[in-house]
Amino acid sequence: MALITDIVGDPAHYKSTDSTTVRNAADDADVLAISDTDNGVETKTFAAGTLVWSVQDGQMYKSNKADMKINSDGTPSDAFDATYDDDGDADTDEVPCWTKVYKGYPDFMLDTLAKGKPLIGLNPNLVHPVTGGSLIPDGAMDNFSMSSKASTVFSTIRTTDAGAAFVSASTSTNSVNNENVYTDEAANSCLFVPYTASNKVAQINDPLQVTKVGNYTTITNSHSVNKGNNLTQLIGKVGTGDGVDLESKVVEDVVYDSAGAVITSPKHTAIQVDGTSPATKVLHAVAKDNEGMLHYQVVLQEMKHDDTDYGDTGKFDNLTNGTATDLNSATVRTVVASKPLNQYTRSN
Repeated sequence: MALITDIVGDPAHYKSTDSTTVRNAADDADVLAISDTDNGVETKTFAAGTLVWSVQDGQMYKSNKADMKINSDGTPSDAFDATYDDDGDADTDEVPCWTKVYKGYPDFMLDTLAKGKPLIGLNPNLVHPVTGGSLIPDGAMDNFSMSSKASTVFSTIRTTDAGAAFVSASTSTNSVNNENVYTDEAANSCLFVPYTASNKVAQINDPLQVTKVGNYTTITNSHSVNKGNNLTQLIGKVGTGDGVDLESKVVEDVVYDSAGAVITSPKHTAIQVDGTSPATKVLHAVAKDNEGMLHYQVVLQEMKHDDTDYGDTGKFDNLTNGTATDLNSATVRTVVASKPLNQYTRSN
């Protein structure tokens, strides 16, 4: 299981109060006061020891070097992982230009970071994972879709004073819609929603040599991990279907070349799942790597509903990592993922 923490709110509402806020702010003088221009790019120069919030990775940094610069789009002129020579003896004692500062986070996040465990699924860009809209509370917002399929949801933490204090928030969870539910969250509020979610069932990678394609494709938009939700997450979505949300169709027109590659677009009959939830269809296969290790491999094609239908083409349009276009002219993601079976072909 993975620990996920979704953040709902403006970074200015949970950063340390003594840091300098830097966001995508070329036109926001209150956020980033532009002081000079470097090669045509507006920048602000910081003294050594300045604390700066990076919207790009949701992390606070302290500048170790004088005259560090941040561009008006929030990116550093010197990369956050850059180093410099602090004593002039070539590059034998290079030190980081920036140091990560874990300050202004609630205790449960500090404890996790102190143990060396990653915080997965932070949403510093404040984008709703389903609608693409804002995740900044406005006094009327009542729920948001969590970024991964939640298994166990822990107590939500709230701050309304820019991180000076964190208290438990009274919220609930809609397990079908995968939403954290609250009421008219205040505009100055920031919520931290910690929960566990299943690890990925397979690793996204380049296609392996196929030895056999399965006879059926699986189509799912289910909210349940027992009915394919973990597969939908491989395309970066979370299914919320709760009706006829899983079905299988016979796969047809599969032709291999001499090297074992599928050279056709495998077909299937029309899908019939209910609802408008994010969905995926899955082509199952057995494949092998260069050492002869067998793998369970899936080709997944995203399915988007346009409030009329899924626009499904009735075939797998792209058998590698990339995109395809459905019948509604929407761009859909295609993903290849595999998991080793710890078994070798007989020739090995």
